[in-house]
Amino acid sequence: MNSSTGRTILIIVIVGVVIAAACLCVSLLGFGGLVSYGLQEPENLDISVDVPVTAQIDEEVTLTVSVYNSGNESQTLDSIDWPRSYLDGIVIRNVSPGAIDETDFDLFGLEFVSYAFNRLISPGETIEVDFTAVPVKAGDFSGELDVCINSGGVCQTLVVRTVVDN
Repeated sequence: MNSSTGRTILIIVIVGVVIAAACLCVSLLGFGGLVSYGLQEPENLDISVDVPVTAQIDEEVTLTVSVYNSGNESQTLDSIDWPRSYLDGIVIRNVSPGAIDETDFDLFGLEFVSYAFNRLISPGETIEVDFTAVPVKAGDFSGELDVCINSGGVCQTLVVRTVVDN
């Protein structure tokens, strides 16, 4: 066996081991557990979300995310990620302050729309982000909202729910 063939076999074995390890992790943790395993909660921040409990179709509503930096160092609002399950009945029309990017994601069955901000939050500062939205169909819409700080992997998860009536 020449060295090229030996190297190819070694690469195939390594790839096989990596795939087997990933399959083991998925079977033990599930896809959601595997994704959330890498996520960390932000420190020195008070994060809240205010959404209406009930709303009427075509009635404009405001969804507000507040982030207060209680620490001694500046931090960055990376993104606010709205669950697709919530946005199935409520359409966001405007964001203030404006997002620098809006991206639809589907990661391992977790569907969300990410609004990127890259906005610095000084110590003692509060940032409020207002999402102007309109309910478009009746139903009970809920899911887990992620507010990510300093990177997409340091997020606080908050539950959002609005019941939309005709």
